[in-house]
Amino acid sequence: MVTSGPPSPSIASPARIGFVLPALNEEQAIAKVLDELQPSKFARVVVVDNGSTDATAAVARAHGPDVVE
Repeated sequence: MVTSGPPSPSIASPARIGFVLPALNEEQAIAKVLDELQPSKFARVVVVDNGSTDATAAVARAHGPDVVE
């Protein structure tokens, strides 16, 4: 048997894609964004709170993603 090149990756394994969402004072909008994001399609969802002075981080946490402050 003759082969050329590296073996093909398995098509059966799904892509492992993460989603990073930067946020600053998005308390009013972040819940809707996270609800519409469909986090089950991503390996990991992370909200990066860039020093918000409102409840952005708390609202984001309540919707399930990891939050970095």
